[in-house]
Amino acid sequence: MFFHAPFAAKNPNLNLYAVWERIKNEAVKKYPDIITFRTLDELLADNKVELVIVNTPSVTHYEYAKKPWRHLSMSL
Repeated sequence: MFFHAPFAAKNPNLNLYAVWERIKNEAVKKYPDIITFRTLDELLADNKVELVIVNTPSVTHYEYAKKPWRHLSMSL
């Protein structure tokens, strides 16, 4: 479910800050210090978010990539 989270959590150059889960609360069970956003727009509006890793089926990558990402880096 959160394929990239363990890599981000262990990387000393990254801070696993938040996830986007529309309904469930699975990520916070494993990473209790993170924030859970319910919408992508909420996540993108948070000024503390600097990097977004999109872990979705390929059919949604373009839809999310064309969102206004402000100053963010994005890894597909």
